[in-house]
Amino acid sequence: AASLAALSRSNVEVEIQPHGETRVGQPEENGVIEADTLSAHAMRVMHRKVDTNGDGLASMNEFLHFASSMRKAIAARDTPTLLAELDIKKWSDHHEPGLDQDKALEFELAKFKAADSDWDGRLCREELPAVFYPETDEGVLRLVVYEAMKQKDRNGDRRLSPEEFAGAEPGEDEEASAELGVTEQEKADFEELDTDADGSLDFEEMAVWESGRFHTIAALKSLFAAADADEDNDLTADELENSRETIAGTEAQYHLMDWAEHHEL
Repeated sequence: AASLAALSRSNVEVEIQPHGETRVGQPEENGVIEADTLSAHAMRVMHRKVDTNGDGLASMNEFLHFASSMRKAIAARDTPTLLAELDIKKWSDHHEPGLDQDKALEFELAKFKAADSDWDGRLCREELPAVFYPETDEGVLRLVVYEAMKQKDRNGDRRLSPEEFAGAEPGEDEEASAELGVTEQEKADFEELDTDADGSLDFEEMAVWESGRFHTIAALKSLFAAADADEDNDLTADELENSRETIAGTEAQYHLMDWAEHHEL
């Protein structure tokens, strides 16, 4: 188990990528990330693991469920290494943009308390991953979403406009603000997150972003676009295997590589 004091004793800085993303493959060259192609065997084993009902078809929902379970498994695997190298003060310096060091440290301690489900002042093996990977625990994730909303919500209406979501600086008037600092990609992401199409993001919509689920869905959509030859919204083992080279150029490849590495494929 890890006590609160133990979390602050190490002197090595740990940096965790936002939204739970992990990049696996060759370094970026000329703007293109080259990723290794998974073997045919690895693809078929992966398909069997995703196809939980055994009907020979892997659906989007099955992939999403598998992605969630793999995230928790990988978090549990990696947490001991992160803990051994953790300096919580250095980590909190950059972990939440917009917070000064005292506020950032306070935020990390709040995450500790949220993860401590049995309220014993220590984090056991099952509780500890949530501190590093908030998306694996509902309580810690909600704390992270609340803090993100508070940092971005300039007018205090508990909703985020496109400009607030993007962190754009306000202009002299509403029309000017709408044109400042919001990229086309940010506009597209906002519109997809805004499932009720009311022009703002509420807590639950923002949770999809902060949990990394938004990026996982996007990656899996690229997987289906590359592999679903008959466009029936299910993937067979043959489709997955036959599309290995095409899949290697998509965002889904990073997830597949992580999963294959975890299962030693």
